Amino acid sequence: MTGNELEQLGHIWVRKLISDENVCASNWGEQDCVYNYNKFYYFLGGSGRLEMEGDVFYPQPEELYLIPAGVRHSYSHDSIHPVYKCWCHFDLVIPGLRSLQYHRDTVRVFIARDRMVPLFRRMNQCRAADIPADVLMEKGLLLHIFYEYLSRVNASKLFVWDTPPFMQTMEQYLDDHLTDDINLRQMAQVVHLHPNYFIRIFKRYFHVPPMEYIQMKRLEYAASLMREHKDMTIEEVGYRCGFHDYRYFGRAFKKRYGITPSMYRTVSLGGTEPCAP
Repeated sequence: MTGNELEQLGHIWVRKLISDENVCASNWGEQDCVYNYNKFYYFLGGSGRLEMEGDVFYPQPEELYLIPAGVRHSYSHDSIHPVYKCWCHFDLVIPGLRSLQYHRDTVRVFIARDRMVPLFRRMNQCRAADIPADVLMEKGLLLHIFYEYLSRVNASKLFVWDTPPFMQTMEQYLDDHLTDDINLRQMAQVVHLHPNYFIRIFKRYFHVPPMEYIQMKRLEYAASLMREHKDMTIEEVGYRCGFHDYRYFGRAFKKRYGITPSMYRTVSLGGTEPCAP
């Protein structure tokens, strides 16, 4: 995932439509259905069958399944051994994301019962959602469930991004020239725009001015270098990331992360430092 895609993921919006925990009725099942919302099924027992895009699954206890919106699927169970599950229907919006993509490798994950059931049960208790704190709790728990799922799959197979050509072009240009002395005129020429108009377009897509975004990317690159190359000096890290003034690099890094580069390196390597101001 690109840096911008990760940033967009930070703007995720979710809404629970309905959730419950139950033993399914004897007639639970449907053929070739398509819905405009997403589903989580967390199986706890029973004998069931799921089919998605021609792939057939026989869910096992402690498996969490994600059925993305728009995916044609069928489900059924053996009424003699009915399915017992926690489940949720929900909406999900991430800026720039076209859809969640069905892929056989990302449809199911194993998560221990004592980790998942409490999340579903607490979310189910927020049914009324007429208390502000409960509304926030409900969203937080749904995000936690999505986190548990997402941390166990290859996200590149799940997310289908709809990135505008302007953003693709600028991201590629900045990745290729991040340590160069980039100026507004050069950036505007890449997309054949007047510099003044370019600034407005850039802010529309990236939400910050161009030079501020460049500095953010350089500082993120610096942070990754300090995590991955502990033998590299702080001054060398700054220079490698396009900062030719060591003191300015230190000030910019602290403004962005709240601690100095040396403190960041110590903490990221598992050490301890005094609490940041």
